[in-house]
Amino acid sequence: MIRIIRNSHCRYMSFELLEGNASFLSCTTLRRPGEPSASIQDFTESLGIPASGIVKIKQVHSDLIREVQSREKGISIPVESDGIILTEPGIFGVIRTADCVPVVLVHQETKKTAIVHAGWKGTCSRITRKAALRMLELTSGSPGEIKVFAGPCIHSCCYEVGAEVKNAFENEGHDLDQLMKGRNLDLVKANLLQAVELGITDISSSGFCTACNPDLFYSYRKEKTEDRMLTLAGFISQE
Repeated sequence: MIRIIRNSHCRYMSFELLEGNASFLSCTTLRRPGEPSASIQDFTESLGIPASGIVKIKQVHSDLIREVQSREKGISIPVESDGIILTEPGIFGVIRTADCVPVVLVHQETKKTAIVHAGWKGTCSRITRKAALRMLELTSGSPGEIKVFAGPCIHSCCYEVGAEVKNAFENEGHDLDQLMKGRNLDLVKANLLQAVELGITDISSSGFCTACNPDLFYSYRKEKTEDRMLTLAGFISQE
């Protein structure tokens, strides 16, 4: 279930990825007409999460993933990376996007979460596959226990790419017959297929294209904007 929530701090889209589990949060901020994009402070206040519970990374369009323990919460990780694996409840990862794919991976039983910033470079290098493999290692779980969700991002309808991107995907062994129609690339499918190839079957997406919905989202491809959406994911601590 997807809900749009508005309050005095910001408005955001909430995704109920684990049915009946209110301890898991997955949300993306929305455009604020006439105002700059929401800050992390605005977002966390909207959700009732203290700043000390947030971890953010220095995104560089890579396939690098950082694991975070509870003692590291409340810090901005200076290490360049584009994925966060949260090994315990009470820690929430935040990434910034404006067309790139925010991918959330969840293992409900062990309460471990991964959140990934998948631009075309990270997608080409299979960052979602790498996050999923590490989640399987950490949880000692089976692929059937992992849920993978792709949040709002640019969809194939609006994402035309040039020869550089097409050649990069071809050189990395991606199936372009599945991922491309003409010059348009499907980043959502490219990331979700990485999970499917590992045997993960519980996959889904928001269905929202950032370029098609300027009333809700920022789109760098469409607007060249510096504004960004924030996507947050993690389990609430029950202590």
